[in-house]
Amino acid sequence: MPRHLDPDQENCISIKINVSVSSTSLVSSMLKIVKTVLIIALNVFAAIATAEEPPKIGDVLYEPQIANSGSSSRVYTLLVTQFAYPNSNYPIVEKTIDALKKLFGPDHLKVNVYSGETSDIGDADLVLSSAGTFTRMKLIGARDLASVVSDKFPDPNHAEGSVFITLKDRLDIADIASLKNKIVATTGPNAFSGYHVALGELANRGFNPDSFFSQQVSTGHDMRQVINFIRDGKADVGIVRTCFIEELGEMGWNLSGIKVIGDKTIAGRSFHCKTSTDLYPGWTIFATPRLNPEEARKVVLTLLSLPEKKGEPHWSIVSDFSSTDNLYKNLKLGPYSYLRNWTWKKFWDEYGIYVSLLMLTGVGIFGHSLRESYLVKKRTNQLRRSLQRRRETEKKARSAQFKLQELQKAGAVGQISSIIAHELRQPLATIMNYSHGLQRQLEEKDVDTDLISEGISRMQAQAEKAEKIVSKVRAYAKGEMPGRKTINLAQASTEAIKTIKDSKLSHIPVNLTVLSKEPILINADPLEIELCIVNLIKNAQEASLQGQSVEVCVNTEEGSYENYASLEVSDEGKALTEEEFEKLNEPLQSKKIEGLGLGLAIIRQIISNHKGKLIFSRRSPNGITAKMILPLEKAK
Repeated sequence: MPRHLDPDQENCISIKINVSVSSTSLVSSMLKIVKTVLIIALNVFAAIATAEEPPKIGDVLYEPQIANSGSSSRVYTLLVTQFAYPNSNYPIVEKTIDALKKLFGPDHLKVNVYSGETSDIGDADLVLSSAGTFTRMKLIGARDLASVVSDKFPDPNHAEGSVFITLKDRLDIADIASLKNKIVATTGPNAFSGYHVALGELANRGFNPDSFFSQQVSTGHDMRQVINFIRDGKADVGIVRTCFIEELGEMGWNLSGIKVIGDKTIAGRSFHCKTSTDLYPGWTIFATPRLNPEEARKVVLTLLSLPEKKGEPHWSIVSDFSSTDNLYKNLKLGPYSYLRNWTWKKFWDEYGIYVSLLMLTGVGIFGHSLRESYLVKKRTNQLRRSLQRRRETEKKARSAQFKLQELQKAGAVGQISSIIAHELRQPLATIMNYSHGLQRQLEEKDVDTDLISEGISRMQAQAEKAEKIVSKVRAYAKGEMPGRKTINLAQASTEAIKTIKDSKLSHIPVNLTVLSKEPILINADPLEIELCIVNLIKNAQEASLQGQSVEVCVNTEEGSYENYASLEVSDEGKALTEEEFEKLNEPLQSKKIEGLGLGLAIIRQIISNHKGKLIFSRRSPNGITAKMILPLEKAK
């Protein structure tokens, strides 16, 4: 194909020749003239070559000859895209046309130049275009037959890409990201390596290719104009195909002021040109559904059988067009242009992950709400049950406290009865003495009325004293006291501990140990025995500190004459002084009963009434053990 001059080479060449007609310099001057003429001729031929352009859309590259009378009327049509020029692949077009003329016959082949658009395919049998055009044609049943390779790009799967270029003095443009909002020059909006591949690189880097550049200006099919647009300031950046820069350099263009942006060239790779993008298949010839399989097979064999010459392009087979498919899918062009129209599928493809996350979040919130509602309801029920248990516990505690008070009152009756008997003995004896004296006085003849009156007054005073004692006793206890019966000391201890626990008057735990395997039976008043046990445990709890416990042990002991039941209450309270320890065995000294808190005096009296003993002993290192001993009930 024709070569084109660098604009620097298009300047007029002015040659000034000074020839000396001197005989001694004639030969030398003639040589210089010949050399200058040759240089001028070469530049003229180059200028003529660059002035030639490849065929344009609609041009006919070959028409069938007049058919012989016996030949078939079938004419095969080959469409060739108008590629941007210059391009080192152009020589293969002529070779391909010649090969197909031999295959189908010169009377049965027609070759036209077309736009590269799907709508312009018409009734073509074969199309030679870019890999991008083939991808766009897949919707009409296109089948690839062969693709172009050369020494510069020997891998048919990776034969073509795009290059971002700008002026070296554009310091504001250093990488692909800095190209944003710049004016870009391309050969056209539908160019494959001249535009679409570059947009795919932008999409791969996370940019929106539709709005990345502020403006796209087209230069037409002459790719050299992209460089001129940059030099003239009509564009900030240009997009050209791979190997274009290297080919212009070979043609003598001065490209020292041009730089490549985003160079992805890998040293040692079979591809020998600079690139700013990934690589894709190059020129591809494909068949339309009009060409049957056998005819397509013959075309493939014909193209692959063409002789290969070093440095010239030739045909090969592409094994993977997925790169071009993904390119147009990302750009939403060609067979994927439907993605630009709003559909549920498009919406799901683009935003499905966000919708899924939103739905999962909604489900999570709803689930959390249900869980919170369940937990609140559960907690409310727990609080209700807890409040109910608390009310029941308080009710039990009040009942237990009332029972303790009743036990204390009932237990105190025995002690108070002894005191009452002692207190009432004196007034009753006095009343009896006065009554006997008054009776003898009345038997005398001379009755001293004053003496009788004084005696009666004193008897009344003693009777009033007895009345006060009885009234005070009735204030402590009402009703008859139960009699004694056979009880199990271990069970009585259990009931006493339960009563204390239910009362909630102390948080010190109480532990019960029963060492005897046989029932421990005693003959006693149940209320009075329970009163003793309760008071001993309460005293031990009051002496204990937080974290300590009270130990209750029930057992039997053998005595000299009879066996005994024993109950020990032990605490871990502070060590008592000798004076404090001795007071434990002192009897109640006060003769006036102001309440029911008689403590150890009542306990000791009750135990004594049951023919038992109350003994205190020290524990090591701290604490006291109160031991109650009662006679076992004799076997009947």
